[in-house]
Amino acid sequence: MQPSHAFLPWLLLGIALAFEFVNGFHDTANAVATVIYTHSLPPTFAVVWSGVFNFLGVLLSSGAVAYSISTLLPVELILQVGLGASFALVFALLITAIIWNIGTGALVLPASSSHTLTGSVIGVGLANQLFFTASGTRGSTGRRRPRSATRCCCHR
Repeated sequence: MQPSHAFLPWLLLGIALAFEFVNGFHDTANAVATVIYTHSLPPTFAVVWSGVFNFLGVLLSSGAVAYSISTLLPVELILQVGLGASFALVFALLITAIIWNIGTGALVLPASSSHTLTGSVIGVGLANQLFFTASGTRGSTGRRRPRSATRCCCHR
């Protein structure tokens, strides 16, 4: 790693922590909305209760959701491009997810941070395919779908 890129891992860590911070707002809001609205629990107790159990979930979970999202990342893209482009990919993923989460929070719309991150992965993959490859329409394998699938779905 070049000395000029030495700060990038720290910047990436900061952005990842910012995403987790925003994610916490969404998790807490989604988890406590019903119990607060129905007056099952007082608001302060519900938020503290949610925070404690979200923290326990992080400590005790298997990480299946994080693993599922990480398998969506275009590994070939990360490994075959330069260091700067790899960091740009991850920055784009996280910053897009942060902006979307803040926007949906400001508009008081329920949103899933996991789905937001998945959408960011798809968006970055599509942008890379369209802007940085010779043919932006090939898709992942470059092969056409079988005729039977077209006939089955489109021609009845």
